[in-house]
Amino acid sequence: MLHLKKLLPFILLFTLSSPLLAKWEEEKIADGKAGEFKTYYYKMNAQGHKLILDKYMQRLIFVQKDKVFKRDISGIKINGESVEVYAEQFNNYPEQTAILFVRRMDALEKLSKANRIDVNVVYYREGEKVSTFIINETAKK
Repeated sequence: MLHLKKLLPFILLFTLSSPLLAKWEEEKIADGKAGEFKTYYYKMNAQGHKLILDKYMQRLIFVQKDKVFKRDISGIKINGESVEVYAEQFNNYPEQTAILFVRRMDALEKLSKANRIDVNVVYYREGEKVSTFIINETAKK
């Protein structure tokens, strides 16, 4: 039973992912192990920011190549509804910040129905700004 509880978030993500993944762009990246490829899904916004759905680690990755100085993610909104998150900036890739969910199951369910994701980014030199990603262009704004 305990093993099933560990697999439940992963099962939920794949169950809900078919309509979700149809709205995201697909990218295959070699992971370095015998040429195996992993599939990631992403969205770009008008500001040139990239939001990657990492289904393997069940997180989002915020990428901003034009600003590599320190930043933090103070929160995200999915379809206008706040989701509790915490962020970790990668040491080797300063342009990337991992967005991890406090309540992963709730967040994955909301992501599966997402039309719009607002990422609140706090720059230590510039203050807070919002980066918006439109997942489903046909949905009402």
